[in-house]
Amino acid sequence: MSDDSATASPAPLLVKSSSTISSESVDYSESTAAGAYYYLCPRAAKALPQFKYHGQDCSLIYKHILSPLAQYIVDNWTPTWAAPNSITLFGLCWMVVSYGLVWFYYPNMDEGSPAAAGDGDVDGDKTVPPLWPFAFTSIAMLIYQTLDNMDGKQSRK
Repeated sequence: MSDDSATASPAPLLVKSSSTISSESVDYSESTAAGAYYYLCPRAAKALPQFKYHGQDCSLIYKHILSPLAQYIVDNWTPTWAAPNSITLFGLCWMVVSYGLVWFYYPNMDEGSPAAAGDGDVDGDKTVPPLWPFAFTSIAMLIYQTLDNMDGKQSRK
């Protein structure tokens, strides 16, 4: 039995260009940029190395509240020896604790709902979990995003 399947050319790749779909054969043995990307057309694969990301945040809350807050904390409270990644890791710890609290108090995410109360459980035998884990989660998210914003400012300090 011969092993023709290993040396057979790959199946044609459907590439969407403009508004039409065409069938184009791609040679995967070439080391060119056009043959290295399965989901990109050859023109897009050649343009990919020249791509430069230019992100910006146009949010007024970020521009006037969150970014100045992070800059103030970095300038006045953060020691210069603190590594930027440790700042982000500290913020991640807040989110992990937050997730753990929600998972502990609301393992099925339906506790406290009328459907979770059971068959006509109107006398309140079942305990309703507290709502404070959700408040903690919102505070933890604010802390995380502030600390994540601070790490970039700390790295440029």
